Amino acid sequence: MNQLIFSYLNGFAGKTEWFDTFVYFSAEYLGWWLLAAFFALVMFGKNDFAAKIEILISAGFSMAAALALTQTIRFFYYNARPFVDNDVYSLVNHASTASFPSAHAAVFFALAAFVFLFRAKLRGTPLRAAFISAVFFAAAFIIASARVIGGIHWPADILAGAAVGILSALTARYLRGKVCLKFKRRRGSGPN
Repeated sequence: MNQLIFSYLNGFAGKTEWFDTFVYFSAEYLGWWLLAAFFALVMFGKNDFAAKIEILISAGFSMAAALALTQTIRFFYYNARPFVDNDVYSLVNHASTASFPSAHAAVFFALAAFVFLFRAKLRGTPLRAAFISAVFFAAAFIIASARVIGGIHWPADILAGAAVGILSALTARYLRGKVCLKFKRRRGSGPN
């Protein structure tokens, strides 16, 4: 199934120049634009400076945890990239390192899940927050799909990476709640 889905999606590569350019841009550069958009969303939001820093640190932790977990899995389990042993139309040049799970999918799905989970901290209307969350998930999906179409990841790499990313964001939220609760208890028990 993994091979079949990969072959179908990779079959779209090399047909038209504009689509290949879009896939290449999405696989290599869209993530940087997404990070810039997140930074702007936080910095130009209505939160005070301390809350903005807290959001950026929490998001950074979520993405770093996703990246660390993917690298740990790759250390113990090597899965060759599609272009190593298969006839693949490659749009993106990449070293023949382990491909499972996808670090790009992990990091950008962690960011998208973070935006969804922390949407109340971003202080938008519920409709605006839902729209922003949907945009971040759509961008993460486009980045991940482009890496399959471009010939450097298997679909299973993307699914595993997305799961790692979402799990990392959930962990960041859980840990943030624990830290905040401890901090509130300490402040409440101290002198007035």
